[in-house]
Amino acid sequence: MTSTWSDLLSLEKPLKANEFHVNFNTELFNAKYLPVDIQNKLDQRWNELLNEKKTGRVLYNQSKFRLHSVTMKNNDQKQIILNLGLTDYKGFICTQQQTISNDIRQYIHEDNLAHPLGVGSLLITADDKIVLIKRSSACLDSPNLYDIPGGHAEPE
Repeated sequence: MTSTWSDLLSLEKPLKANEFHVNFNTELFNAKYLPVDIQNKLDQRWNELLNEKKTGRVLYNQSKFRLHSVTMKNNDQKQIILNLGLTDYKGFICTQQQTISNDIRQYIHEDNLAHPLGVGSLLITADDKIVLIKRSSACLDSPNLYDIPGGHAEPE
């Protein structure tokens, strides 16, 4: 049974180590390939982004874990399984973060999306304040916005 995020939000207590598993399989859980002509257009857009002269922008491609799905099992005890493959930052930016024309967008479906696995933390100080970070103006993805501390795990 594939879980919805609301199922995960309804957990009543933190998971124990034996209640949480990762199923890493690049053959099953990587994003599906796009037609060559569509991928070439996305590669061209990535190269345009690399060549833009934005002061201070840092942009590079790096592999990330791809969250394909979450499975919950309720046998003797509750188990949550993360089904992970691999993706990269270029795939995330080009398929999910950029304005894409409809002639390209029509070919991009859920199975083609990068869905990088992100990590985040909610930090509460001793005086009950929440710690946020301000994203750099050099970020292509959501520059200058406030966010919780976190990032993406890199397989390397």
